[in-house]
Amino acid sequence: MGDTWHHNSNDNAAAVSYNNKLWIFWPEPDSDGNKINYVRFDGSNFSSVHTLAVGGSEETYAQLTPIVAYNTLYVFYTGTNKGLYYDTYDAGAVDPDKAWTHNRIPDATMASSSGRFAAVWNFTKNCIEIYWTPSAYEILMKTYDLKTGQWSAESKTILNRTSPEIAPYLSAVFNQIDADEGDYVTYLAWADAYNGVITELKDGVWLHNYQSSKWRADNPLQGPSLVDEGEKYLYVLYHNEPCSTCSYILDKISVYDKQDRYIVNEKDINCVSPQMTKWTANGVVFSKKVDDDNSPTGYRMDTNFYALVENNPVMGKKGWYLIAGDYLGYWMPVGEPEYVDLGLDGTELVEDSFPNWPVIGVIDMPPFVLNGNPECSDRLNCGTKIAISFSQSTTEGIYGSYSAGAYISTTDKTQVVFDASAGYSGGFENSTTYKCTDTQTLWGNVDGTIVAFYLAPAFNVYTLEWFDLDNHPTGITTPSLDVTGAQIVPREFKSEAGPDWYTGPPPYLDPSIFPIHGTGEDDWARLATYNIDPTDDLHGYEDVFNDPITYQGYWSLNSTNDFTWSITQDNSVDNGFYADLKFGYNKKNIPIGLGVKGSVKILIKSKVQTGVEAANTFKNQQPSEDSTAVTEFYITGYWLKPEPKGYWVPENRKEMGDAPWFITYKVTIP
Repeated sequence: MGDTWHHNSNDNAAAVSYNNKLWIFWPEPDSDGNKINYVRFDGSNFSSVHTLAVGGSEETYAQLTPIVAYNTLYVFYTGTNKGLYYDTYDAGAVDPDKAWTHNRIPDATMASSSGRFAAVWNFTKNCIEIYWTPSAYEILMKTYDLKTGQWSAESKTILNRTSPEIAPYLSAVFNQIDADEGDYVTYLAWADAYNGVITELKDGVWLHNYQSSKWRADNPLQGPSLVDEGEKYLYVLYHNEPCSTCSYILDKISVYDKQDRYIVNEKDINCVSPQMTKWTANGVVFSKKVDDDNSPTGYRMDTNFYALVENNPVMGKKGWYLIAGDYLGYWMPVGEPEYVDLGLDGTELVEDSFPNWPVIGVIDMPPFVLNGNPECSDRLNCGTKIAISFSQSTTEGIYGSYSAGAYISTTDKTQVVFDASAGYSGGFENSTTYKCTDTQTLWGNVDGTIVAFYLAPAFNVYTLEWFDLDNHPTGITTPSLDVTGAQIVPREFKSEAGPDWYTGPPPYLDPSIFPIHGTGEDDWARLATYNIDPTDDLHGYEDVFNDPITYQGYWSLNSTNDFTWSITQDNSVDNGFYADLKFGYNKKNIPIGLGVKGSVKILIKSKVQTGVEAANTFKNQQPSEDSTAVTEFYITGYWLKPEPKGYWVPENRKEMGDAPWFITYKVTIP
């Protein structure tokens, strides 16, 4: 092993693989206010140092616990006030300076402000599990539901232990054992005065203990750290006791067999500097791209174990080292990829894939009148109609980007597969730009039609295989997705039922918030349903513009009037949302799933840029002799920002956080 980089800190650093980079976090030394610093490492070079300073972020003395769940980076840490906190990073944020969000875990306090608590992503149950020591004699657990955004109540973890005090330092690894059976286990590492222990838990319920006096914390505030090697082993990082001829402590690794539950090997972490203050070592498995002429893509993903240990440079300043450790093998695609186009040239939908399309924008049915001509044989020239045009001015209009995320492993390599697959497809860093300058027309009708704009991606599905240290294929495979393009596809349908090709549960547009506008042939009744101001206190939507656009004027017979939203400054329409592309559906009876269960994420972010105009053109038609004809009404148009409640989102996509822009209307009748 050899050192690659170091930096001064108050305690040891911790790392996680995210977006094809290694993200390394550490607390600043006391003199700098104990803020959180981080760098990104691509396997060869380091970025500049960044400070995680979002509104309300706490200071910390302690080691941190970064994890990735559904392509969101979470950094968990203990505040100097002993509270439990976490900051999240949104890779899809339009404004990078606003990418971090600060949060506190409710009703949870650590026994020590220097203590570390454990967090893992249970991707089988779609939740984050945390474990912490509120006192010296117990470990509690909470879960965070990624669908609802709610924390559970605490529960006590049964450890089958004796009386010595527990060190306030925990580490954990989640492992899926059998995908078909849905079986999984969480490995929790902790220590008391006698032993270091690996406890196997399922949903916080004790299954098994393995303990070793080697892992006993020499420092009563510390315990061992766990790292998932991936296929079969856990790395247990710990200190050995001082030797009889030296005054320092070395960092060591136990290689623990998950299946057979025993230690198969012991090794040293060779460092330049003795570990004088006994920081607990951390580690991570990271994959990076290297050239390979034998690969169909020209590269593979080499995978290494890295250790993070204490370094003591001159003048006694403490800091951490990143140590390049064991080479574990590599991932490489086998054979040519399968090409999948969910848009099918924009002409038809893939029935099974439609519910997974991300929704970019929605236009609610515009107001119109029939004026006594319900039986008109040429409906396109009878009722009031609206043409929606997103016209390109000095910029690219409504634009955005999309890129592939990671495959969620359901095979042996668990989280390591997730990281490698993300790295192979490029994560969210290699995004592709799209733009929308289309014109859509909604004709007068009595069905309450809306139009929704979807992003239908095309991609290559590679089968990655794991090669061992002897360059031999192991038969362990996982898919990886590489986005090659996408189309913006509009579709019209009734808001209360959804498109006829979709079989999910209605309603799409909640009628308790936005009434159905198709109300038969009665113009006055239909116009009366446009009575919602979505920006009022009751509904709480935010308009993209400072004020809604209102056309207020008399419409003479057969007149044409319009109003235009003109964007004079950059407006963020969407802070990013996910498309969850499930493997296992068919395209023209061709299996895409490759026999493997799981999912891949596509991150979408969109924006409306300066100089873009969205124009609405209304045409009022010739009324009949009927005295009930409508010849004048006022329209207020709203172009709304993303808001989770009330938006048109297919039911099975709501947990994905879709937030399309939304155009709707209010009518005033004189």
